[in-house]
Amino acid sequence: MEKLAYSHWPVALFAAASLAVPAHAGAPAASFVKTGTIAAPDAGWDIAGWDATHGKLLVAHGVLALPDENLALVASSKDNTVRLIKETSGIEVARIPVGEDHDAVLLSLDGKNAFVMDAGGGALSVVNLAQRKETQRIALKPGLEFPVQYAPNKVAVNNEDLSEIELVDLYTSKMAGAIAPTGCKVPTGMAYDAVTGLALSTCANGKAALVDLASRKLVALVSIGLGPDTASGTAGIVASSSPGARAGRFRSSTWRGASLWWSLG
Repeated sequence: MEKLAYSHWPVALFAAASLAVPAHAGAPAASFVKTGTIAAPDAGWDIAGWDATHGKLLVAHGVLALPDENLALVASSKDNTVRLIKETSGIEVARIPVGEDHDAVLLSLDGKNAFVMDAGGGALSVVNLAQRKETQRIALKPGLEFPVQYAPNKVAVNNEDLSEIELVDLYTSKMAGAIAPTGCKVPTGMAYDAVTGLALSTCANGKAALVDLASRKLVALVSIGLGPDTASGTAGIVASSSPGARAGRFRSSTWRGASLWWSLG
């Protein structure tokens, strides 16, 4: 085991004093305090991981909280690995080879695997967290960004180079098709709302594409302002944000009962 000492971009840890929800939703605003940093590989912050067990927000290039083990899985695209790092000490406990130039990471619905988007190699790496090794590498297309898992055997992932959403069948380990949302250019962030069955892709041309993944159809194209990047959502609430929150403004809308939140670039 070794402590990462060579990185110039640390993982930032924030502790929440209360649940983070929009202020006008009737709940008190959350209070966040920066609790520390952990040296980690890669540069450029654009993805956050939420550790609900310990009330921490982890921010890095690509990061995933594994609260049961008090670990963070952190992307290291410079050497094509992901690292398992102790949140408390910053000690690296595992280094796992994956595909080329990866970015986003996602925890599987059952919590057993991490999905790693190999943007340069055009593949989805499946990392078994118990075995701490890559067990599958599913060929897709280069340009992968953020994914969502919308069924036990199904993953959807944005492709920013081709302006499409690629669909993956985990049972067959094959690409199962693609959706090209008309009007959405360079999709990056993605969130999925199980209540409505809709995925939201944030598009660099200032749009958010709402897509029904089951029918593979574009449901709506919403104007949200230029420069959106990441997206997240849970329990019918979907949020997207711009890198650095340049405009610092949020808007909201609703679709089929799901509240949609985004910040303008």
